[in-house]
Amino acid sequence: MTTYNKHRINYDYDFFMKIIFLLFTIDIFLRIINYDFASALETLSIILLICIVIFNLLFVGDKKIQIKSAMYIFFILYLLINIVFSYLYRIFVNNVSPANLILAIFYQFRLSVIGFLFFVIFFYIKNNYKFEKFIINLLKIGVLYTIFEQIASLIGFRDFFQKIYFRAGVVTSNLINLKELGLYRVWGLVGSTELLGVYNLILFAFLIFDENIDEKKTTKYLSLIWILLSFCAVIFSTSKTAYIILLFLLFILIIIKKNNKIIKYCLILFSLLIFLILLWLNRNNIILINFYLGTVFYFTDLILRYHMNRIINNSLHKMNLSLILHILFGRGLTFGFKIKNLFPYAHTLDRYKDIPEVNHFFLSFIDQYGLFGYSLFIYLFFIKPLISIYNKVFIKYNAVLIILFLAFFHYPVLPSKLIVLYISYAIFIVYFSKNQIKYAK
Repeated sequence: MTTYNKHRINYDYDFFMKIIFLLFTIDIFLRIINYDFASALETLSIILLICIVIFNLLFVGDKKIQIKSAMYIFFILYLLINIVFSYLYRIFVNNVSPANLILAIFYQFRLSVIGFLFFVIFFYIKNNYKFEKFIINLLKIGVLYTIFEQIASLIGFRDFFQKIYFRAGVVTSNLINLKELGLYRVWGLVGSTELLGVYNLILFAFLIFDENIDEKKTTKYLSLIWILLSFCAVIFSTSKTAYIILLFLLFILIIIKKNNKIIKYCLILFSLLIFLILLWLNRNNIILINFYLGTVFYFTDLILRYHMNRIINNSLHKMNLSLILHILFGRGLTFGFKIKNLFPYAHTLDRYKDIPEVNHFFLSFIDQYGLFGYSLFIYLFFIKPLISIYNKVFIKYNAVLIILFLAFFHYPVLPSKLIVLYISYAIFIVYFSKNQIKYAK
């Protein structure tokens, strides 16, 4: 366990962090009871977390930086420098109002980039075992609630859930009595039908990738029950994105569990089940390939049109340089996640009228931070985690990072601070924890 005696905090920091996790876990219920109070409490909690991030950055700077930590810090610095540079560029070149721009950037920064900095809040955790056991128990509550909400909706209480979630401001017209696979789209503790499956996958990854799962028979069987429950919760979420991520995680497990034939065959059966579910969900169109490739084509075409429109007032040389810089380093923090919002004139073109109203955040990330920034993201959240899993280093935490990476291909996960807290904890363990210690099951 990592401790910092030189800068010891006077209060029970572990207890405080547990309260933070608890507040974000029950946030959806607080919104149902009193939306304004819950929103104010969430804003206050985020401001408090930002203050903790700044405080910890100031007081952990005297520690020796490991190579793995340096790579992640470089990634953070690149994002921040990119944001600052694009801010100055928009002021001096595009003549944008500094005051309006800083407010817009702060809003977007709070939604997305700040999530990459939350790992700092875990530096002062004194008892990793007890703390992790607590936050895993919160995940278990979330899994049970997902199953409860789905079953209750199926037996006739769907209208009840729609009414109470409407009070929280998360019910949209397209989700009223919507079913897939004979199951309702449920909101769960996340308050989002899109991200609920990703949230439940975190518990699945924590348990099924636990290297200590076989230590005792009692804990082993109990863990297997929770693995099955979390698997069911992912299925009950009816999230296609979560299904695809689950399928990928199962393939990883098949590879690392190749010496255990029983587990391997069970995993293969689970994988076939998920694959058949995906085929059934997409029986009327080939969404998994055509949909994404088509979106990438539209996005690339939009970028080219964006620069072609600028050639009227600029030389060809400047336009080519601008295009190269845009592709490599992006054009800075944007103020929307959807493809149609990235370019103001996209909605006026007939050829883009069929672009689905969904979030492909990996495309938005490339547009904001360029191929260089996305390459760093791929290495830190996919390539290195895969290598670490193969070498059996912090397996379950690296699996959580892969969940984030794959989720980016569809939805922006970072606005959900509940999910971000768990991902940030995994970032802290993977890139800033020095010792392989025994963590909770």
